[in-house]
Amino acid sequence: MSEKLKNDDNAEQSAKPINSTVKMAVIIVLIAALGWMMLKGWLFKPEMYDTAGDTMGTKYYVKVCADSSWGWERTQAAIETELVRINRMMSTFIDDSEIVKFNDNPSIDWIPISLEMVKLVKLSKEASEIVDGKFDITIGPLVDLWGFGKKQRKLAIPPPLADIVRIQEYCGLDKLEYRESPPALRKLVPELRIDLSGVAKGYGVDCVATVLEKRGYTNYMIEIGGETRTRGHKVVLQDNQGWLSLFSAEKLEVPWQIGIQQPIPVDQFENPSIVLAVNLNDHAMATSGDAENTHEIVGQRYTHIIDPRSGEAVKPEELGTGVDGEEIGSVSVIADTCAEADALATGFYLLGIQRGIATADLHDLAVVYLIRTGDPNNPARAVMSDAFKKKYDQTQK
Repeated sequence: MSEKLKNDDNAEQSAKPINSTVKMAVIIVLIAALGWMMLKGWLFKPEMYDTAGDTMGTKYYVKVCADSSWGWERTQAAIETELVRINRMMSTFIDDSEIVKFNDNPSIDWIPISLEMVKLVKLSKEASEIVDGKFDITIGPLVDLWGFGKKQRKLAIPPPLADIVRIQEYCGLDKLEYRESPPALRKLVPELRIDLSGVAKGYGVDCVATVLEKRGYTNYMIEIGGETRTRGHKVVLQDNQGWLSLFSAEKLEVPWQIGIQQPIPVDQFENPSIVLAVNLNDHAMATSGDAENTHEIVGQRYTHIIDPRSGEAVKPEELGTGVDGEEIGSVSVIADTCAEADALATGFYLLGIQRGIATADLHDLAVVYLIRTGDPNNPARAVMSDAFKKKYDQTQK
């Protein structure tokens, strides 16, 4: 046999085991890939995880959609820790909270305080300017006077006008200054106090959102006492048909639909119906109204919402619409952050419909009023700003 034939034969012999090895490797890789696809489809299916608890005198609810429960228990603990921290900073019910220490300090010099508190005061002042002074974090003494404060009490008669005027002398955002560096606040009158309850829940929602996002969650819904923020979508699984179901389930992305309830006092109906459902589209919403926390004084119902200008608790029928028998039940505001929406909602409630809608349109804000009509067949109707109609009115889609 020639040398060339011998070499060709040897090459063919050596190629056979190499080709067999390559084929076997390809088969193993394919089996491993298919196995991983099946295992991944079984182990990592998007599911809803939730947690709830008490905070700021109300309830909080958090829902996330994630591919795995890994780390969720630690996230739950982190949420609870963050809410405790916020409460200890802003609660007027905790004797040694940061806000109570500030309120108890009679100094009219700069008082060092956390940057968070300074930023919330700044946000509150900016919101107050938008709503023509109808939101004011310094009216805590007036809230106490009307029996809605820390020591709630029923009044036999409304507070005397002289007492209201006296307390108003040391209320007002014009008597409160702030600086960011170094962070501090200054009272222009020693008696001034601040109460951040009108923005605290919204800020708590934003802080929980930060906790979730730092841990990689991108689909969530957070609510504290009705103030809500969402991001992303819910994910609903639909099983694939046939052999594809071995590997995964089809994902259907569903927007977070947040309902706005019919504004009926809780002592009249246990389960008010949903008037509007809103897809927040990665935004936040806060609602202010008279459905909860009202007092009856001499047969007249007063809300917990105090008008900073008059110093008086609002009577629902005073906020009419120009139509006999109608009154404003609630107003909802949508904004980038829940703290901003929370701060604005109270002010828009006090502005009333005509000024409120005009102000919302001027600032391109999404605002919707729910009106009690007195008609049992159609008990509530909605009045929307232009921005709300364009972005959130589902009936126009």
